[in-house]
Amino acid sequence: MTALAPTRLEGADEAARDLEVAEGEIACLIGPMGCGKSTLLRLVAGIEAPSAGVVLHRGAPRAGAASDTALMAQDAALPEGRSLRDGLSDGPHGAAGAARMLRALGLQEAAALEPRQASHGMRRRAALGRALLSGADLVLLDAPVASLDPAAAALARSAILAARAEGRTLILALESPLDAVLLADRIVAMAEGPNRIVSIRPVTLPRPRAPADPRVAALAAALARFG
Repeated sequence: MTALAPTRLEGADEAARDLEVAEGEIACLIGPMGCGKSTLLRLVAGIEAPSAGVVLHRGAPRAGAASDTALMAQDAALPEGRSLRDGLSDGPHGAAGAARMLRALGLQEAAALEPRQASHGMRRRAALGRALLSGADLVLLDAPVASLDPAAAALARSAILAARAEGRTLILALESPLDAVLLADRIVAMAEGPNRIVSIRPVTLPRPRAPADPRVAALAAALARFG
């Protein structure tokens, strides 16, 4: 997997776990509030520099933000003074890509709204859409399905899985172990440290995965102790 790994995080000492994320993989970070999930995404994005250890992307150390990486931050910030449709049209797919993503995320009726007029859930889905339409090979998503109702969360998960099917690499910071089981190829459990990885677990359940599947529920319950 080393040759395929676009991103590698190397710990500063022997007690720290390294993490490699392979091309086309969804890796989901779970753990208690304050354990460093958001910080780890910013480190991978090159927005912050590690105080110890190193972040490698395709074998090269991260040195600032890069055009091949997109980050949806936890605040789900969007361009002010522009409609959700216009905000999604900035990527390489333009207006056609924006229209497709708005349909995929159930935002057609909100397309003309500005961020200040949209609900929290609408803004979060629009921010997810912007990241997925960016054209970046590596997409980092911080709490992409947080605070969404079940129907909207299902649409968001479908859009994320569609990006994986296109060969994109995704790292997600999630609040819910259930969402991690539904989405992940591997689940990365973190503990207070911060940025301390305590386990990396593959998810081998076949897709599509449903919340009502007892195998999904059992694995999510087993992971809940890290929350």
